Amino acid sequence: MQSLLITPKDEAEFSLLSALLERMHVTATVIADDDKEDIGMGILIREADRSQQVSRESIFKALGRQ
Repeated sequence: MQSLLITPKDEAEFSLLSALLERMHVTATVIADDDKEDIGMGILIREADRSQQVSRESIFKALGRQ
């Protein structure tokens, strides 16, 4: 089953949507902003192009640790 992520604009809208979902017997899970960022990062990592390799030297050069 697919999921739906909804971000209400304020606390009143959050309360209204929560009550509506509860009345409809729809399971809802509240996640924090940090969790949303983690999910987004996970998606980006999964979709990353892993066909090219980067040398250790170029990584340290980019970090300023030559």
